[in-house]
Amino acid sequence: YHTWYLGIDFQLCAILAPTFLCIFHINKLRALLFQSAIIVIIVIVSIMCSLKFDWSGHLFDGKQTVAFDRGFYIQPFFRATPYIVGTITAQLWQQKCQQCPNFKIPYSSILSLLSIGILIFLTVFGESAYDQRPCLNWEDTHTSQCGSGWSKLDLAF
Repeated sequence: YHTWYLGIDFQLCAILAPTFLCIFHINKLRALLFQSAIIVIIVIVSIMCSLKFDWSGHLFDGKQTVAFDRGFYIQPFFRATPYIVGTITAQLWQQKCQQCPNFKIPYSSILSLLSIGILIFLTVFGESAYDQRPCLNWEDTHTSQCGSGWSKLDLAF
């Protein structure tokens, strides 16, 4: 089971990086637009499927977590997202290093990145379900007194 995950991860890494690199060398703007479009499509499909199939990535949510593991986490389409984001980040970082070899990042950029990082941290860790009892694999977080207690929309995001 876990070797299958590892095999998919290696395949994604071995296929996506050279593919995006070739596209990137042909036309940088089109490559970034193409890669950004792929990320947007994957995020939209992820949210729609999470709402439709009642998936939860939260480990406390019992049968919703099992559904997430079987329906979302195993699918290569969804697993490709971190690799695509990593490839785009590496390309942008490499471009930034070419423009500014000594990493002379302006103060305004540092401040905006720090603000975004703090906002993401507060968004992700601001809500917690650790005061609740974890659901068992067959329990539904929406109908029992266990799990995160988050709505389907919160779980989708």
